[in-house]
Amino acid sequence: MKKLLFMLITVIFTTSLFGQNPVPKKYNRIISLSMASDEILYDLVSKDRILALSGNSDKNKMRSALWDKIDGFEEVHDNIEKVIALDPDIVIIPSWLKRNVVAQLEDAQLNIYTYPSPNTFEEEKEVVRKIAEVLDSKERGQEIIDDMDRRVKNLQNKIKAKGVKTLRVLEYSHYGSTNGEGSMFDDMLKHVYLQNVATEMGIERFSRISKEKVIEYNPEILIIPIWDSTNARECSKFFDIIKNDKSLADVDAVKNGQVYPIPGKYIYMYSHYIVEGMEYLGKTIHGIDISKEN
Repeated sequence: MKKLLFMLITVIFTTSLFGQNPVPKKYNRIISLSMASDEILYDLVSKDRILALSGNSDKNKMRSALWDKIDGFEEVHDNIEKVIALDPDIVIIPSWLKRNVVAQLEDAQLNIYTYPSPNTFEEEKEVVRKIAEVLDSKERGQEIIDDMDRRVKNLQNKIKAKGVKTLRVLEYSHYGSTNGEGSMFDDMLKHVYLQNVATEMGIERFSRISKEKVIEYNPEILIIPIWDSTNARECSKFFDIIKNDKSLADVDAVKNGQVYPIPGKYIYMYSHYIVEGMEYLGKTIHGIDISKEN
């Protein structure tokens, strides 16, 4: 009986150690394999505990919240052999990571924590909370969550006080795509009292739409995601094209000069920095002053 109990405990421990839910401990050699977990780790744990980041947070300020903050960090750039060679205590990975990549990490018997891709503000807070628990940083995790709640509440109070109307917004990229119901961007719009035209159109998550549909649904606000830094590349060119497209001249957003660029990071951001995206929308569309707390 004692031998059986010992074997059972051994199995449970081994599953926790090498599976998807590692035993909470003070991991001090942490590797992140996504931009979102890069951003979370950067604010969650001391920098000396971060062994390497994904390398996806490049120098483009339109792409990443960490664009000017991560010089000096080791970056793995999807090189799983390098991840294994660095011998981390734990690897933080997103649920969308390819199965063959996960298999390589498991075969190397590395501790893995897989976080689910959040689609709402509430789900994002839960991602932060869970990663904080795994990394024995619950107190700091709660501080981040409290700051998220405080900033969003402050923004919403300012919007309500201004008495602005709920405008109809369409995000439209140079790929001819948008984000509809069930996307993080859709939830961001709801939090700043804006209506997502893509949701009206019955679009779920990410989808391409035609210019004819933009004309048909006639948004009051057009948001163009910009991935460029300072050079006028494809996204910036598309922004100018939309503003000057004669076929769109009668669309309310174009007619009234309410076509706005937005850093692309705020469309596909899945970390606690989504609050910055909400604040950007509040400032750009509602004219909210986000520089002061009151």
